[in-house]
Amino acid sequence: MHAQRIAIIGAGTAGLATASYLAKQQHDVTVFDQIPRQGPVGAGLLLQPSGQRVLADLGALDAIQQQGSRIDALHGVNHWRIPVLHLRYRDAAADAFGIGIHRAHLARELAAAAVAAGATIRYGATVSTLSDCTLEINEHQRQSFDAVIIANGTRSLLSNALRIPQRKAPYPWGALWAIVESEEWPERQRLLQRYRGARHMMGVLPTGLHPVTGRPCYSLFWSLPSSDYMRWRSEPFHRWQDQLQDFWPEAKPLIERMQADQVYWASYADIVMKRWHDQNRLCIGDAAHAMSPQLGQGVNLALQDAQVLSSVMQRSDNIGQAFAEYSRQRRRTLNFYQTASRWMTPLYQSTWPVGWLRDLSSLVSCHLPMVKTINLRVLCGGKVTEKAGAFSPEMVS
Repeated sequence: MHAQRIAIIGAGTAGLATASYLAKQQHDVTVFDQIPRQGPVGAGLLLQPSGQRVLADLGALDAIQQQGSRIDALHGVNHWRIPVLHLRYRDAAADAFGIGIHRAHLARELAAAAVAAGATIRYGATVSTLSDCTLEINEHQRQSFDAVIIANGTRSLLSNALRIPQRKAPYPWGALWAIVESEEWPERQRLLQRYRGARHMMGVLPTGLHPVTGRPCYSLFWSLPSSDYMRWRSEPFHRWQDQLQDFWPEAKPLIERMQADQVYWASYADIVMKRWHDQNRLCIGDAAHAMSPQLGQGVNLALQDAQVLSSVMQRSDNIGQAFAEYSRQRRRTLNFYQTASRWMTPLYQSTWPVGWLRDLSSLVSCHLPMVKTINLRVLCGGKVTEKAGAFSPEMVS
């Protein structure tokens, strides 16, 4: 394909990874993002072998590994301390593992890769409207491109401009989360979760080095109905800390370190599109297929979006045809994960009395070889053959 002028709206994972790939193909790529500049903000992310493969392809994996925490297993127990979830990456492949990483580290490495490839990143640039492939930027500047890629996240309004049947539904549950530094927390290579029924869930993810202090840090999250958030804000912070310590006494050293002004609220939504392209316009990442974080695949699917798009662009002479082929190639995997997410989420975040069913099914599935293999493929993002870098996107669906 001849060099094209391509606008990417959103400097998140999907947008920056795509910018790097397409700039390497000699396209003229400009990324627009409304934030004034990158900063050390954001929660922890879990990079699966599928996402690691893309980062290796972009030349960013080594730096991410140095800044992140190697995760060897996911382990969850219920309030009776009975293990109901135990998945080890080594059961998928001898040298497979996850990486817990602060979002700021990932954003910085992806931005550096995009700029090194030749892309331009414009921070403080709000795209307010989209007409065909013409952008209105900061309410006074208009700029036209050969193609536009929408990658500005779950709350994107620009996707409404596309002639695509779509549904956007907010989840009734969200999560409170915080980044906590600690040199003493003993569980540095496992994502730990604790459950009480389907209404209460808490997790701790080793998140590598803090982007400001360079000290080991951890992401804590607590599930909460969105309708309870304002009540939570009105109550004394220490009362919530006491609740968490009663729920998970062993996590007290981390809970005590939390500060009220460092706890953030995350809300989620389910976005379903019949396809992701409209002629020379395309949606990727959470703007295209946001889902519950229960499967922990958002960042990995975003990275895969970029890699698949790069592949189809390289083999096509027409942008519209390339975008249509992208939709065709991504349909099976994205539909699988969205369906799995909708089925699983009520087992972990709801008022339904289904905690016992989740505990029983999780316990059984972690011990039946065939079901365990399926669970590991879902976790890793596909079939891992020899090493984390040797990944096949073959899905069980």
